[in-house]
Amino acid sequence: MAKFDEILKDIQGQLPEKIEINVNKTICNATQIRQCETAKIAKDVDAMIIIGGKKSSNTQKLVEISKEYCKKVYFIQSINDLDIKNIREFSKIGIMAGASTPNYLIEEVKNVLDKN
Repeated sequence: MAKFDEILKDIQGQLPEKIEINVNKTICNATQIRQCETAKIAKDVDAMIIIGGKKSSNTQKLVEISKEYCKKVYFIQSINDLDIKNIREFSKIGIMAGASTPNYLIEEVKNVLDKN
């Protein structure tokens, strides 16, 4: 949302005063909440694991947000993409998933982390 608002402000600043534009912000509330929660979690952990499709724009945004606040961010599509050896060095790990990520994938990651 912040990036959207920044771009909108730039566009409005370039338009003559006589021109009025109407903008409808269409980001859904659930997506906005997920992005805010990602930022909150990423600020407080040693590593973030983001689960979701590599082509999912909302999941890619979660990765981008995580990288703003956390040095180690792992973007995985399934548990097979996670290098457990590397993750063991962190004491506090956050997990977030894209909106269309199935719950069973999130549970698999949580279970593997609990065992290690």
